[in-house]
Amino acid sequence: DEARRRRTAARVALGKRAARGLLVLETKAGSPAAKAGLRKDDVLVLAGAAPILGVRQLKDLLRRTNPSPLTVYRRGKAVQLVWRGAFEGLEALPLPERLQSR
Repeated sequence: DEARRRRTAARVALGKRAARGLLVLETKAGSPAAKAGLRKDDVLVLAGAAPILGVRQLKDLLRRTNPSPLTVYRRGKAVQLVWRGAFEGLEALPLPERLQSR
């Protein structure tokens, strides 16, 4: 089912790390999210030095600091990206609680 696929994708992105963050479900081509380099199944964990706890909080962080450095986990490795522009083109959900503390 879809919930299981999301948990598996988050585990693969995080490797052995427990984290809070957002699981990227989709980015729209040509959007600021896609231009930043975000990909489906990435896990967004930091915007600058701030932990990402939810979509609304990420929007607020990006509105205050733009361009904004992002840290994502992809296939067990940390990847540094930079978001420029408005909060557009990103569909994401908070990580399931089971992945937040191991």
